[in-house]
Amino acid sequence: MVSTILSNKRTFGGVVLMLLGIFILLTKMIQMAGTDPMNEKLLLISGFGESIPDRPQHEVTLSYSGTIENHTHQSLRIHSVEPILSVEAANLQIHPEKQILIYDRVLKKKESLHVKGEFLLDTSQLTEEEMSKLLPGVIAYKITYNQDHKVVLNTVP
Repeated sequence: MVSTILSNKRTFGGVVLMLLGIFILLTKMIQMAGTDPMNEKLLLISGFGESIPDRPQHEVTLSYSGTIENHTHQSLRIHSVEPILSVEAANLQIHPEKQILIYDRVLKKKESLHVKGEFLLDTSQLTEEEMSKLLPGVIAYKITYNQDHKVVLNTVP
């Protein structure tokens, strides 16, 4: 009688553990569904830098540069890179059209692509203190690769 009760408890415990394992696997599968296999952990931005004059002016140049690194184990065709400005910098843009850098370049595994560009801003209404808070102006890069796959790499946490 006692051995039958212990056997039933073990069976019940085993079934509970199996159901828990299945639940964990299903949860992970749902989390992964819809994600792009080439995510931002495989493409990284490094060596990021920006510059802007210290004093407010009617027309200043916000220059930026960075390096996009391919951390996948395959080649990627990088079609375009679009820098995304902070709200503060975007509101000061003289020519607010999007700036998209076209590359159409194959980036082999472990290779990198140097990107650079500039935006014109009107900072004439800002104080020097407000100017110092404008950076980072480029807060992310939207990268289009391999037949319209897209990923956004943030440059600020």
